[in-house]
Amino acid sequence: MIKSTSFHATIAVPFVLIGGLLAGCGGSSTDPTTDPRVAISASEEVVLGAGPINVTFSNLQDSEILLGHCPQTLERQERSTWVVASTDFSCDAVLNRLAPGERLVVAVDFPLVERGVYRLRFDVRDTARTLLPAVDRVSNAFNVR
Repeated sequence: MIKSTSFHATIAVPFVLIGGLLAGCGGSSTDPTTDPRVAISASEEVVLGAGPINVTFSNLQDSEILLGHCPQTLERQERSTWVVASTDFSCDAVLNRLAPGERLVVAVDFPLVERGVYRLRFDVRDTARTLLPAVDRVSNAFNVR
């Protein structure tokens, strides 16, 4: 069901990953501006009117994170830049704790938008409540058709 231009996120299935599945096996750089500490992945293809899309959050670091599973913005790709397509959300802005190696799947109701390439931006923070770098707060790009 399409709901005007608002989102609604619902926790669907939380579960813990088997040790290091997504974190890799050492040897990687620790530059927080280029190496994601959090993976946020949305469905690769979104069909308007098909209902909510699943978004998966994976904590790839060795410490707990706080995340808001309600999107802050929906961004549309226009040429080589990202522009805000929607900031109208109807879900809780509560920050949830995600332990190291843990994964959380939420369902997000998708707004009525035009076809194109989009991504979602979320509120993701460390335990001191400091906002993580942008690389840790945006989902993969996905097609809306």
